[in-house]
Amino acid sequence: MATAALSARQWGGWVKPTTALSPLGTQEQPSFPHWLSNNPLPQGRPWGGCDAWNTNYYETTPNTGVTRYYDWTVEKQSCAPDGVNITCLLANGQYPGPTIEANWGDWIEVKVTNNVEDEGTAIHWHGLLQKGTQYMDGVPGFSQCPIAPYSSFTYRFQADLYGTSHVFLGDPHEHTAN
Repeated sequence: MATAALSARQWGGWVKPTTALSPLGTQEQPSFPHWLSNNPLPQGRPWGGCDAWNTNYYETTPNTGVTRYYDWTVEKQSCAPDGVNITCLLANGQYPGPTIEANWGDWIEVKVTNNVEDEGTAIHWHGLLQKGTQYMDGVPGFSQCPIAPYSSFTYRFQADLYGTSHVFLGDPHEHTAN
C-alpha cells in the first residue's frame, strides 16, 4: 500500500491514488469470517446442512430467514484510482465501494439514492443468479429504468451463490479525466 502511494508522488503533477488509501487487495486487508454468526446457526452454519459439495445452487438456495440492510448514496466526485484525478461515480464517497457482507441464503436489501444531478444510474450485481428477482439485476434500459436524479430505488435479492461477487456502478468509459 505504501509503495503505491510513494510511486504516485514521484511523478510531477500526479496525486496519491485513492486505492492507496484502501487496504483492499493488499496483505493488510482484513479477512472476512467464513460466515456471519449474528443469526441462527442450524447444524453450526447459517445455511444448515447445505454446502458446496451437496447442493446444486442452480436449483437450490438455502433460506436463512435473515435480511441484510444497506443504504448507499451515489454521487460524482473526483478520485484518483490510478494516480490521475478523474470524475468517478462513488457509492457513499468510497472507492472501492462499500462492502456487502451476507451469508449464502440471506436476503440483501440495498436502498440506492442517486445524487448525480444530470443523469440516471443503476447498480448491476455481478456474480449472482438473480433467481426469481431478475428485475433487480440493475441493467438500465433492460431490467430496470435508471434511478432518476435525487430519487431512490431499493434492490432486494437473495445471496443465491456462495463466495465473492462484485458490483458494477455506471460506465467507466463515460467518465474521463478533467
